[in-house]
Amino acid sequence: MTTYFTNKFNIKSTHPLHCWLILTVLMALSACSEKLVPAAIGGYNHMPYWAIAGFSVNGGSGFNLDPGGGGGSETCCVQLPERWRPGLKVNIAWRYDTYQGGPTPPPPQSAEVEIPEYRSEDISHLDVHFFPNHKVKVVVTHYGLGHANYPKIKDAEFDAVVKKWNNDYENFRKGVTP
Repeated sequence: MTTYFTNKFNIKSTHPLHCWLILTVLMALSACSEKLVPAAIGGYNHMPYWAIAGFSVNGGSGFNLDPGGGGGSETCCVQLPERWRPGLKVNIAWRYDTYQGGPTPPPPQSAEVEIPEYRSEDISHLDVHFFPNHKVKVVVTHYGLGHANYPKIKDAEFDAVVKKWNNDYENFRKGVTP
């Protein structure tokens, strides 16, 4: 009898159908792998008193964020599936800081955060939004905060910060200094 297939465990098959079955399974498994796309990491600190002394997204480094600060810079990168799927999450880790002489900051934190739905053409950066009480939200977008098409975050603190930043920007454009 002719041997058509021998693997490293010395399991032999004499039937060609077994070879086709194995090839079909391997092809199906390779088709299941998802395409990953790099996205820059951005951040916004919506807290008035605590600074973020660095953060990471799935191990990819973010940057420091002053109280009420953010945007303006990004770091590279986090890998995201080209196609969003329900239950997609990222792991965020961060450290708090305070100004010299301020109160002792809370201990380092981490959270698994669900990524809201996005379209593949929107993948440019993943923005992390830090809120009081260790609350964190993320969005995937190619728009900047304050743009009409920036993904909506349902949070009163977020709405207040965006309104303030939009007012500050308009005043800056008009040459009005605070």
